[in-house]
Amino acid sequence: MKKNRKMLNSLSSLFTALSLLLTTPAAFAQDVPPPDAPPPEASATGTRVQTREKKIQRDGETVLLKERVVTQDNSVGTGVALFLGLDLGVIKSITELTDIETDKQGTQVGGRLVGSVYPENWVFDLGLGWFYSSISGQERLTDPQTGQRDEKFSDVKVITYAAFAELAGRYRLTKNWQLGLAFDAMFGEDLSFSSEANPAAVTGLVGLQLFYGVPEKTADIRWGLSAFTDITVPERQLYWVLLSVQLGLPLVKPDTIYREKSLVSMRDKVEREEVKKFVPKVVTKDVVKFVLHQDTLRFPPRKAILGNENQRFIIDLANTLKSVSEFWEDITVEGYVAPDSMGMGNESMNLRLSSARAAAVRNALVASGVSSTKAKSRGFGSGKPYDSTNALSALNERIELSFGGVTNAGRLNDVLNALQKRKVKPETCTAAGCK
Repeated sequence: MKKNRKMLNSLSSLFTALSLLLTTPAAFAQDVPPPDAPPPEASATGTRVQTREKKIQRDGETVLLKERVVTQDNSVGTGVALFLGLDLGVIKSITELTDIETDKQGTQVGGRLVGSVYPENWVFDLGLGWFYSSISGQERLTDPQTGQRDEKFSDVKVITYAAFAELAGRYRLTKNWQLGLAFDAMFGEDLSFSSEANPAAVTGLVGLQLFYGVPEKTADIRWGLSAFTDITVPERQLYWVLLSVQLGLPLVKPDTIYREKSLVSMRDKVEREEVKKFVPKVVTKDVVKFVLHQDTLRFPPRKAILGNENQRFIIDLANTLKSVSEFWEDITVEGYVAPDSMGMGNESMNLRLSSARAAAVRNALVASGVSSTKAKSRGFGSGKPYDSTNALSALNERIELSFGGVTNAGRLNDVLNALQKRKVKPETCTAAGCK
């Protein structure tokens, strides 16, 4: 009874601390990154609008916190992911039977499979796993013949194999950090964690979890620190500290959510209102393609060699891409040729030629400073002609730059168009200036 009452008091304190954390005004009015794009109109198809209000007292005045949330439907309002994880930890057993055994401590290793659901501000986990633990200490062992305990303590090691199920809920403190409670149920042949105690088949645990996920939505990888204590093991108190790493596979991506916040101060019947701009919680990332025809980047017939003039252009192109690298995440250099580039309609040779040209441009960009991890190449042969009305058109001989993860398509297009214009029609300079 004394142990159960202590567990209930500890659990109540954990819930109280978490509630105070989640209801503070600072958490409600948390800052978000500056906007990169305006939100969709509330009347747009698949868009929902919610308004929230909350009053607080601050510096002798009543402050009304307002928040307008605009949700644009991409798929559903909640993300879903599947994780495979590894756990490493330490265990300590504090006994109440000090005349029979001493405290024990040791290590634990295990694995788990976790399904995670990501609503707007929460993460909920349901996991299944298995673990192995080994703890060491001393006990006064019982003689099997006489049934009497030894007068002296002997060194013992307790090995435990068990499966477990875990239910956890964590509040998202920031875009990446999560804090919450977890409940575990362990199942095994002997979960008493003592060499001579009566076997226990089920053990319950409760604890706190702190996780960091990357990226901030349905994470591809996340790290966690968990602290547990048991609520069912008799005559001893168990404590776990676990370090976890989990690799995830996002199954459903959540909606794009925009927020508009305002503060309204009310004192002496005078209202002052400050309205912040719409702030996107998720920045939409586009795919942009840029075409380089033969007047900009010309290859010799049936060859994938970059001449001196092309080398100079590639260096300028690489410097341009590096100057706006914050607006794109990756680039694919795509090669295309006319159907008869290799003669007699040999498509396999056309494919090899287009792949070689794309690889030559990609390698030249990397040699000029573009990150090799962000650049790749691919050839399409004579497929996807630029001029579908004339298969032999010179326009079909081209290189296309396909940018992924673009956050400012306008700026990227401007700098590439300016570079292409200088290549096709170079500036002429005199004493009076350049034009």
